Amino acid sequence: MAAVDGKTGTITKLEVVPYSKVYRGYTYFEENDVLFAKITPCMQNGKHAIAKNLIDRIGFGTTEFHVLRPGKGILTEWIYFFIRQPHFLKEAVYYFTGAVGQQRIPKDFLANYIIPLPPIETQRRIAAKIQELMQEVKRARESCEKQLEAAKALPAAYLREVFESEDAKMWEKKKLGEVCEFTYGSGLPKHNRISGSVPVFGSNGIIDYHSDAITQGRTIIIGRKGSIGEVNISEFSCWPIDTTYYIDSSKYRLF
Repeated sequence: MAAVDGKTGTITKLEVVPYSKVYRGYTYFEENDVLFAKITPCMQNGKHAIAKNLIDRIGFGTTEFHVLRPGKGILTEWIYFFIRQPHFLKEAVYYFTGAVGQQRIPKDFLANYIIPLPPIETQRRIAAKIQELMQEVKRARESCEKQLEAAKALPAAYLREVFESEDAKMWEKKKLGEVCEFTYGSGLPKHNRISGSVPVFGSNGIIDYHSDAITQGRTIIIGRKGSIGEVNISEFSCWPIDTTYYIDSSKYRLF
């Protein structure tokens, strides 16, 4: 299942193994079959793909795939684009069977679903247009991801410029513990919280709100359990819980 990219609906991590290791206990498929993830949450997350570029035109995968093999008069791409529609996947949720966390789409749901079937040339024309649009979406996504990564790198680059500058080499230096105090957060179980406007911080950010605070001003919160090293700043008095350290600005002229 990990070999299928849910965003792009493609197989991205083909693995070559001896036939003797997979001929039992795995799902068999062939070149141009459509693989449909039947288990939650993979089904909703788009783990569906066309099997392409297979060695000897055959492959094996997890038993959590349904295999859709196109018959006469229907394109692989036509089936693929149809089953990746959001409304199709949402409807499929209502047909899950099995225990929570291990629910699966039964084969009958797919076999009995009504699919429009225009002439093969119409399918080719529409599929080609969809593929063209999908390529545009892919290029746009890649461009946005590159811009986002560049934006994320800017603060780090600026900090390096400041703290590794020639001026910085001449500044007085002290241990961090000499200029501020790292205080352990205080436990606050959910059943002890009283509804209010004071943010309660865990290692990864705000987790709830409470009526009282244990800091007196802007606060730096550092994760020490779970999201270790994660840093958050609260602009107001807050309650960091016992999975964090915190620095209370009211005690220092730091920020």
